[in-house]
Amino acid sequence: MIKNIMQENNSEEIELQQKSEEPSNENLESVNQSKNYTFKTSSLFYCFLLVFGITFTIFVFVFQIVLTPIKVIGVSMQPTINKSVISDSDEDHCDIVYYHKQNSYNLNDIVIVLNTDNKYINETENVYSLIKRIVATENQTITFYLTDETNVGLNVSNLASGRYYYDFVIKDENGQIVELDQSYIKENMYITREFYDNLMQSKNSLVFNEYERLANDYPYFVALIENLIGDDGDLDFNGNTNDDGTSVNYTIKIPKNCYFVMGDNRNESADSRYFGTVNNKDLAGKVVIHVKFGSNLWAAVFDEIKSLFMQRNLYEKNII
Repeated sequence: MIKNIMQENNSEEIELQQKSEEPSNENLESVNQSKNYTFKTSSLFYCFLLVFGITFTIFVFVFQIVLTPIKVIGVSMQPTINKSVISDSDEDHCDIVYYHKQNSYNLNDIVIVLNTDNKYINETENVYSLIKRIVATENQTITFYLTDETNVGLNVSNLASGRYYYDFVIKDENGQIVELDQSYIKENMYITREFYDNLMQSKNSLVFNEYERLANDYPYFVALIENLIGDDGDLDFNGNTNDDGTSVNYTIKIPKNCYFVMGDNRNESADSRYFGTVNNKDLAGKVVIHVKFGSNLWAAVFDEIKSLFMQRNLYEKNII
């Protein structure tokens, strides 16, 4: 009797043990879900790595090979570029631009000019490139002229502090005026009376002087000054001529495959007014991305995309 009872108890324990070892349907479902979840997580992770790797590769290719970065030093393009820079020697607050080589360029393009062998700027060493804006293209003419603001600027108690203000007009090969937005410039162009007087006083000097240096290095700028102001600086605005009868203007025709470039900070820029037109082969490329000081490349790219999107919407609205 006792033996039967013990056998029955043993059989119950074995049955209970087997039941405890067999997982329930709920447990099986949770196990399967955990397995599936693990598999999905791994797939998403690897997909993310793949997308990130491809994006990073494209980013590096575009912004290091297709686009070339360069640090801009100087104030000649203020306020558009290097707005935070204090002087030409300030290298701590500079902007960075990315440029791309093109076959041709258009009005208002900001471009990098190669200064190989000091071809354009030769008074300063180690100036390998310049950054300027295109204001006239091939077969166009640019005519500089004195403005009425000069008449006001020179009628001051101290003539040495006066300024000869001037501007320019662009015409195409048919003589039609080319509209050019100049809202980006820092201030109107001028030549100080003091600079002009010192230059003219040294013109007939028998020793090497500032006039001779400028005439040798930058004949275009000397020609501009002498054509606009003349030899005596006494202007007659009523007849739009100097007292010696010379016209108060200076015109340059842009040759084929050439451009007339200027800095946005006109009074602090050595540009085509000094060295003449720039040949297409001497342009390293057009600036396409501008990273301002204190910003970063991602923000600059986003701003560029946003700007293009807004321009597109404006264009579509104008069409409608």
